[in-house]
Amino acid sequence: SGTLDKFIGDCIMALWNAPRTLRQHASSAVAAALRMQTELLPLWDSWASKDLPPIRFRVGINTDSVFVGNFGCDHRISYTVLGDGVNLASRLEGANKPFRTVVLISERTMTQARPDFHFRALGKITVPGKSTVVSVYEPLFAVPQDPALSPTQGDSLGAGEVLLSRGPASVGSERDGSLHFGRSELCNHGQAYLSPPLRPSALEEDTVVYGWKHVPRPVLVEVAELFGKGLNEFTKGSLDQAQKWFQAVLQANPCDGPSALLLSLCEESLLGSSARTKPWDGVIHLEHK
Repeated sequence: SGTLDKFIGDCIMALWNAPRTLRQHASSAVAAALRMQTELLPLWDSWASKDLPPIRFRVGINTDSVFVGNFGCDHRISYTVLGDGVNLASRLEGANKPFRTVVLISERTMTQARPDFHFRALGKITVPGKSTVVSVYEPLFAVPQDPALSPTQGDSLGAGEVLLSRGPASVGSERDGSLHFGRSELCNHGQAYLSPPLRPSALEEDTVVYGWKHVPRPVLVEVAELFGKGLNEFTKGSLDQAQKWFQAVLQANPCDGPSALLLSLCEESLLGSSARTKPWDGVIHLEHK
């Protein structure tokens, strides 16, 4: 139900709630990201039979009020969105690298999509090029719902809602929506933080695709709860206690990227605590796109 805006090299940019109204645009964007994982995983077998490597991707989703419409000039014009919210979605896509996650979303997206999905809070971060602190979340799986409550499209936008003027600087109106950046990559099977895909047995019906493998939902819920306790201690600055919780998560799931990242930050901070000049704020500062 979204709109494919453009291809940017190996990146796909998509948007929801324009040009057609979509009441649950945040949930639709998150659902698309999770379904992309589910649909891609079965293709690995066919690629492996042709001696081709698997392709994985990362997704960043942000919900914000941005300008939407036709932009450009008489010689070249395109329908797209502009605004700082677009840049944040792109930065969240890149933030998956240090977290070793597949999908990261902003707090506003999480708030709007919360009834439909189970999320894990990953803490407060600053993204490259920005000083504003943002809270980020990882969607784990969809919460079963009544089909009658699924996202619905509304009528087309009225003529006054989006300006489609042509000229040296065509502009659009400001509109709230969800932005989706997805980037693919060829991956080495030897990456330590990604285990080979596991397929559910007949006794494991309650599984979802997470981290490119099938994982029982109760395991994800348990990991999220343990991580949440560690994150709470990390935010308060109780790094010794936080370490214990993150180590517990890694015992349950050795491939958990967020726990590995925060555990390393705890160790670095404890080693350099004597040289720290600023009070602890629990913010994760990401330096690379």
